[in-house]
This record gives sequence, C-alpha cells and structure tokens, in this order.
Amino acid sequence: MTTNLFDAIIFGSGLSGLACARKMALSGKSVCVIERSDQLGGHLPSFERKGVRFEVGIHYIAATDPGNLFAKACSEIKLSPEIIPLDTAFEKMHNEGLGVSFQMRSPFHLYIQDLIRDFPEQEKPLKQFEQDANDLWAIANKLSFPFTKINLIVALFRSRNRIRLLRIATSSLKHYLKNILQLPPPAIEIISLQHLLIGVNPKQLSAAIYLLVHRYYFEKPCFIKGGGDFFTKSLLHPSVSYVTGENAKIYRNRKKENGRFRIETAQGDIFAHNVVWTPDPRLFQESSNISLGTIKNIQLSRVKEPHALVIAYFATTQPLNEVGMENCNHWLMGTLNSENCYGEETASVNPTDWASRAPLYVSTGSLRDPLAITTSHSQGAQGVFQAMFLLPTKAEIWGVSDSKKYKVSESRGGHAETYRSHKTMVLAAIKKRLINEFPLLETTLCWEDLATPLTHERYLFSRSRNGYGYAPTVADFILWRPSYKTPVPGLYLCGAHIKPAHGIATTLLNGVGLGSILSE
Repeated sequence: MTTNLFDAIIFGSGLSGLACARKMALSGKSVCVIERSDQLGGHLPSFERKGVRFEVGIHYIAATDPGNLFAKACSEIKLSPEIIPLDTAFEKMHNEGLGVSFQMRSPFHLYIQDLIRDFPEQEKPLKQFEQDANDLWAIANKLSFPFTKINLIVALFRSRNRIRLLRIATSSLKHYLKNILQLPPPAIEIISLQHLLIGVNPKQLSAAIYLLVHRYYFEKPCFIKGGGDFFTKSLLHPSVSYVTGENAKIYRNRKKENGRFRIETAQGDIFAHNVVWTPDPRLFQESSNISLGTIKNIQLSRVKEPHALVIAYFATTQPLNEVGMENCNHWLMGTLNSENCYGEETASVNPTDWASRAPLYVSTGSLRDPLAITTSHSQGAQGVFQAMFLLPTKAEIWGVSDSKKYKVSESRGGHAETYRSHKTMVLAAIKKRLINEFPLLETTLCWEDLATPLTHERYLFSRSRNGYGYAPTVADFILWRPSYKTPVPGLYLCGAHIKPAHGIATTLLNGVGLGSILSE
C-alpha cells in the first residue's frame, strides 16, 4: 500500500466490490479492496479440479444492448465484455414424468406464441400475460439506477394501465396466474419455471417482481466470453490496492482528521473516510465493533424455509453437442412441480431423494464460451457442464451441520465419511436422471464433483449456505432489503443483498451506482 488513508475501503472483492472500486478509481479516488479469501472475485472466479476448469459465477445474462442499464454501467467503468448470443431456443424443459418437452424461445413474443400453440384455449389470458410483462418491463427499463420503491410506485401511478399493474404488484405469483389469469396447471408450470432457482413458494413470490425477472431473460439472452474470470480480471484498476487473505476489523476512528474509520489488518492499521461492506450484511458484526442497529439483525428472507443450491460438476470426453446436449440450458422436471416444491414437508426430505425428484437445471456453458474448454484440460475432457437443484437448508442434509467438521475424519470428531457418502449418493441420483435424458453420457462422463450447501459456507462464507442469492418476496425486494446508506455516517452497504435485487446485472449496477455516489 502506498498510503494508509483512503477515500474508501471496500470489504469484499465480488462483482459489486470490484465495480465500485473501479468506478471510484476512474474518478481519481483512492481505494483499497480487502478480501477475506485468498483470491479476488468472490463468487466470480472459475475453479480447477484435476485439470478440468469450471465456470461457476456466471451462466447467462440478458438486456445487454446499448441503452439498457447493464450496457450503461459497463460504459461508465470502461468495461467491454464480449457478448456471445444464445440460440433462439435458449432453454428447454424436459418433463420426465410425461415425456414431453417445451422450448423457451427468445424474443418474448415467440415464447408466448408457443404457449398459445400448446394451450390454444388460453390465448386471451396468455396475451394478457404478455402485455403485463411488457408493460412492467417498459416501466422498469426507464428508471434510473439504483431505483427506490418510490420511483417504482410513482412510475406505476403514471402508467396508463396503473390499476391493472398495481393489482399485479400486490399479488403473489400463484394468485396472479391462478386467479387473475385463470390459467390451467400445465401452463402455470411452464410459466413459473424460472422461479425455481430462486427457491421460494409461488404463494410468497411477488407477481410483479417475477414478471420483471421473467421478461428480462427473454431480452436477447447471452453469455459473457470468459464468464466470471473476465469480470475478475477486467474490473481491476492499477491505482486500487487489493489485499487478499485478510480478515480485517473495522473501528470508528476517534481522530476524525485521519478519516472516519480505522481498519485493523495483519500488516497494521489503515484509515478511510468511507467503508463499503459488500458481503451479507448479517456478517458485518463479525468484522466490526460498530453496530448497524436494525440492519444488524435484518432478516434477508421472509420465506420460512429458504433453500440452498446444490451444484454437480461434470466433464465429458466428447463435446456436449455430440452427447445430445443442445446449445441451450436444460430443465429436467421431476415429480415435484412448482406448487409443491417448497412446501413445509420438504424440510425432512433427504438429499438423495430430493436430487431424484426436484427440478434439475443443467447449464451447458461450454457449448457457448470458447474459453470454457482448453487444450490444457486433463481427464480427456472435451465438454463441461453443471447440474443444479435446490434443497431445504433446515434439514440435516449432509449428516453434519458444522461446515468446519465436514472434512474432518470421524476419529477426530468430524463427519467426513458420512459427508462423502451423502455426496456419492446424490451424484448417483443426478447422473441417473441425466443419463436417462442423454444416454451417451453413460460412456462419456470422465469426472464429477459436487458442491453442497456446506461447500458454499466454507469457501464462499455464505451464511445462507447458498451460492446464488436468496429467496425474494415482495418485502425482500422493495421494503425490507437495506439500501446503500446505513445509520453510521460514511458506512455503506453494497452488493447482491441490497435493494432492489440479487443477480449478475443488478449486482454490477449496485457497485457502479455506489461508486458514482462516492465519487461526487
């Protein structure tokens, strides 16, 4: 470090932290980024196991066209991602029980066209669904970022369709689809598909938020060349100080002339006029003696039983298109539909049973990103992909509740053998479903591993044991999420946990937005 006094010290080097630091640096501000892990990037970087590299942080995003918020944010921080468009059919749903498939096609009107083809008697409500989603998307896309609930409410009231849109805004997804549109269960199942990776019951999910997110994914979906590694490298700025492997602590600085905050590090004290906290706000107290008041104990999910993501990683000896996987993402729909997937009874389900029944999402990024497969891959790998499902976090899902002990042998008081056994059984259940859908995988799979909720807690410091956001309800998105400012002057929150939502594009926007504020 060339100085011990900074305009801002940013805790966390994920997407928002790096974007905030870069924006401030481009404005001539002095910034230091402190990362608890040994590498920069948070959830962004790829990882390598036995010579096989996996992209884990970014699957695909949308609305990257010039004029959209994501493109504007990239322009502000001089970031030029290379866009790889997905095929028109960018997702495909396979119903394992019925043996039928449905393709999600972009742009949005083609998706609606296909729904009407399959449910011709529902043409009127499906057209209304299309109009509602388009109206909400048009409103949100005109708002400046970061927008507040007041901005959104004012925009809704100014809309020509305000009565209808306000009715949607106060409805849950289930009520909207079942009572307002009066759609039959098969159509509801397809339309509500994309909420499944969020992990929230459709009774609790905001219809308006869902429609916005759902509509967003049809806005020219694409992949970023290099994925998370691209962002980790490209967001760095030569004038920013980056510190890794540092579990620093934040204190108020009594000598105000030397900045508001004193940061205690292993290399000595540094000082800052402002501090930006990007991890889960509930973790703030572990790294500070400063109280955030009501934010300190904020409940970041109103859902009774939040779900955690389980991710299986696979490598194949043939390119994925040669084993039957199309250039799109795949949903394998099991015996659990979107209505009963998040019911109260799920807390007691064991992980093997859940892996056999829950909706399984297969991400085939290596078909799109030429950097995903390299000549340096060992194991004969020519294709890599991920399969993901959600599991209730309350259940004793891996035979151990303490992530510090899941790799410790039984002789030393740990649970390594039980944990490995659970992982093996879960992988076997996932493979059975994949091979049933893509039979050539049986002879081409050459490597596999599993990231469990305990993995996320251990390596990503995820309090919710999740690798992907958390369950959003109406309150979570608009009312209860914290904003940038805190009760402590000069202390700010940023990242996937603040208003208005989590997600790749929004997290980047949050970082650029706060960086702009702190650069004034």
